[in-house]
Amino acid sequence: MFASFWPILFNTYYGVRAVNPVAIESARIFGLNRRQVFFRVQIPSAAVNIAAGIRVSSAIALILVITVEILTRSGGLGYYIVRMQVAIRTEDMYAGIFVVGVIGYVVALAVAGLERRIIFWNSDIREGGDR
Repeated sequence: MFASFWPILFNTYYGVRAVNPVAIESARIFGLNRRQVFFRVQIPSAAVNIAAGIRVSSAIALILVITVEILTRSGGLGYYIVRMQVAIRTEDMYAGIFVVGVIGYVVALAVAGLERRIIFWNSDIREGGDR
């Protein structure tokens, strides 16, 4: 969790800092207080950056889970991959690696789908374009 926290934190920070000052000032002119400006202007404006941090963090989390399983030999796919490597069962080892890849791909698809649903106003995400 510790390693996955930082990309989200930094992307959120830089996303909030990059909000157009005119939008913030306009919201204040319309009578919004600081809390309302934060939740109605800054967070929605920074949502794309926050989503990017979540995308990076999900990949980091998967990599670290498998690495910890390999190092601690406490079970799971990482342990299975190492056990098959030691037993010289190459096909089974690569099958485990393939399963990890499939899990990573499914997690990436899930995060992208969630991102498209939550940040519906961004045309790059809606059309599947590069960011």
